[in-house]
Amino acid sequence: MEKHGIGTSSWLQIWGTIFTANIVCNLIFGFVGDSIGWRRTVLWFGCVGCAASSLLFYYSPVLFADNFWAVLLSGCLWGALLAGFVPLSALTPSLVGSDKGAAMAVLNLGAGLAVFVGPAIVGLFIGVVGSTGVIWILSGLYVIGAILTSFISTKENIKTISSYHEDFDNRAIQ
Repeated sequence: MEKHGIGTSSWLQIWGTIFTANIVCNLIFGFVGDSIGWRRTVLWFGCVGCAASSLLFYYSPVLFADNFWAVLLSGCLWGALLAGFVPLSALTPSLVGSDKGAAMAVLNLGAGLAVFVGPAIVGLFIGVVGSTGVIWILSGLYVIGAILTSFISTKENIKTISSYHEDFDNRAIQ
């Protein structure tokens, strides 16, 4: 950010505000997940939203001519969409029968590993592809997450698919 005219103190204000937006949106996406479905919320807001907003945030100093407020808002958008992963805490245990504790343990392991893997990706690739390449790798991982999330089958999806097949079968019989 410094090479784009955003100094350390401005960056710290942006970074802090990003996670304030994230905290507020954690509540919102809990309700959104209950409204439109946990899987859809994670897929569209968490995965796809973070893939796009990561790129927007990275390129915002160039796109908006080093405008502090535009960079701040694009960062807050990323922080807000990061909260789209909140329904994972409800989705994960719903995918298993009786091993809900183990499912939560795996979810927490994944969250903890992200704290290790993110900096590892930067360490491994920053010298090879630079910061631009690293942000594209991270954005690509969100896209891979979206693809994988689309294969999650929940009871909600199964009911929708079953009712679709029943309607199709009833129309075929008539």
